[in-house]
Amino acid sequence: MTLNQYTKDKSLSPTTLLLIDKLKLFWENDEEFIIGVLADLETDLERQQVIDYIDSGENVTYESIILLALELEQSRNK
Repeated sequence: MTLNQYTKDKSLSPTTLLLIDKLKLFWENDEEFIIGVLADLETDLERQQVIDYIDSGENVTYESIILLALELEQSRNK
């Protein structure tokens, strides 16, 4: 699935669209990464937490975003 297909198949909130834009700034050519992060985050609150993390500008790496998304998913599933 491409990011274009993902965005067409779903009704996306403004928060989700903002997160996609932020992730594209760092990883424009890695659509699988962006879709994977979005798949881990179910709510706009979780997505906003990732946006806030990116905006903080501290240690924003591929790995740190993946870990944050996984931590949010795990905390939701407890």
